[in-house]
Amino acid sequence: MQRIRDPERLQAMLDRSGVRQYFDTPGLEFEGFCYRKGEFLSVPDDPDQYIQMIVKGNVSVYFIREDGSSYSLGYNEGRFLLGDMQFFSKDDGMPCYAEAVTDVECLALSMARYRGILQQDRRFLYLAGSVVAEKLRDLSFKVAESQTLEERLVNHLRYYCPGAEMNGLERTAFSLHCSGRQLQRVLNRLEEQGT
Repeated sequence: MQRIRDPERLQAMLDRSGVRQYFDTPGLEFEGFCYRKGEFLSVPDDPDQYIQMIVKGNVSVYFIREDGSSYSLGYNEGRFLLGDMQFFSKDDGMPCYAEAVTDVECLALSMARYRGILQQDRRFLYLAGSVVAEKLRDLSFKVAESQTLEERLVNHLRYYCPGAEMNGLERTAFSLHCSGRQLQRVLNRLEEQGT
């Protein structure tokens, strides 16, 4: 992780991202961070908690089960806010990892410094609530609505792939909680059936 210290570069990120429109509070001092592919933006029990807005790049959010396997909670295509669950949680410890899938740039606000202020910021609360609701909806579609891998894949294509066109076999397999080989077999079977 590299902290962006150049004020001009930080201002350019702020201008390009338009994140200020999501806050009523004036004078928020955003920090900027760059992460390389494979670096973690967030890990459980990290003492430095941030609300992070992804400006550039993709992030995978996942949970590690007791048996050591990972469970995908999401991928940030269109979802650009991290730290929302910690913001609303009474204990700051969330057992989730956020890992850069590509190089990532983000703007961040320190949770320790701004939590109390942001709890009064209506625009931010609307944004954070919307993102949490979207994450719950996504999880519901993945878990409750679909039981078989075939059902999960069909729902994934229907709800998350524009034009039912899937990009990234391994990423999709991780998101659907299967291996790339399993996903390829189901894709081939669905193609043979004309689905």
